[in-house]
Amino acid sequence: MKIVILLSLFAITSIFGQIRLTETGALAGAGYISGRSPAVFSFGSGFYVRFDDDNTGDIVYEFAALYAQDADRFLPEDRRGRYYPFVRGVQGGMVIERQITGVLSMTGSGSVLLMNDRTFSDVNEWGWGLSISGGGRLYIESTNVVLSASMAYAITMQATSPGYRLFFISAGYRF
Repeated sequence: MKIVILLSLFAITSIFGQIRLTETGALAGAGYISGRSPAVFSFGSGFYVRFDDDNTGDIVYEFAALYAQDADRFLPEDRRGRYYPFVRGVQGGMVIERQITGVLSMTGSGSVLLMNDRTFSDVNEWGWGLSISGGGRLYIESTNVVLSASMAYAITMQATSPGYRLFFISAGYRF
């Protein structure tokens, strides 16, 4: 039993020894969220971290968290008795990036997603699904700052099938 534990610890440390944090950032955007309801125009925000692995070459791993809520929430009005639908989730997946020029690139990603549907006040369902996105990135010369714009689509296959279609802009810092 001790040998199995030692071998497991050795394998885990050797795997994580090859992975390094390459970028972190924040994102904000607008689009539509849905569950067991018609799509609702929403604003979203989140953050992400990206990891690089020496063995995979062009593939980068990304973990992100997202929160999107009905845009009416941000309008000035009497909020007593009002409920504003929202979804929130976490995702982890892979990103592929192709350079166009020295400072511009195109990206595409696919992720596994865990999303919480709160589109109605009496609904609190979690579901697993998939997320895909594509966009462009601009590397600011002589700094470690990255600006990007992307379109994301996500849907879950369980519970109330929450999902989103959002356009994001983001700013990140490369290490």
